[in-house]
This record gives sequence, structure tokens and C-alpha cells, in this order.
Amino acid sequence: MATVFVVQEATRRDEATGQFVPVDISPAAEYGDIEILFPNSRALLTPWPHIEAARRKLCHFSDDDYLLPIGDMVNIMVAGALAAEFNRGRLKVLRWDGRINRYIPLVLNIKGA
Repeated sequence: MATVFVVQEATRRDEATGQFVPVDISPAAEYGDIEILFPNSRALLTPWPHIEAARRKLCHFSDDDYLLPIGDMVNIMVAGALAAEFNRGRLKVLRWDGRINRYIPLVLNIKGA
């Protein structure tokens, strides 16, 4: 089964309560089992332990898997670089399309062709 690697646990501020609530990423489960790479935090001030943890989780990233780029931009960059490194420059990402209310898969190949 494919895995959807969610870059970071994401929250948003609820307009009614002002509290932070999880972002609903359940539609991504259509593409595989959900796995979170980074905890929900504002910034990784000591990134190396988190990078190593993500490296261990992504070491078997394949053409079957997806990356869901949510969260801090640095975390997204790290996850994309690692996923591409482990899969010969190829990765699939899920992009939310609000017009149709679903994720759309995009295939990227940073090595071309």
C-alpha cells in the first residue's frame, strides 16, 4: 500500500473559538496510509534530529508514495529533498484544489525526463 507522507502536523485557528484545531487532511487517505514526518511546531531551531527522523521515515519512499506539503517551508524543502534523494529524483506530491475539494497528484522529476 502506498503511503502519504504529511510533512508536518498542521493546525489552523478556528474562527469561532480562536483555538487551534487540526487541519482535515482525511481526503489524502484516498492515496495511501497517512504518516506524519515532523511534529507541529513553529520552527525547527535544531533541525538535525528532525532531519534524521524524517530520513528514517522516508528511506523507502517510492513511486507508489506521495508527499503532502503542509507546514513550515523549511520542513517541506527537507522532506522534498529527502524523498527525491531516495527515489532517484522522482516524487509525487498532493496539491489541494479548492475548486473541486480534493487533492490532485502531481508527478515531479528533478532529474528530468
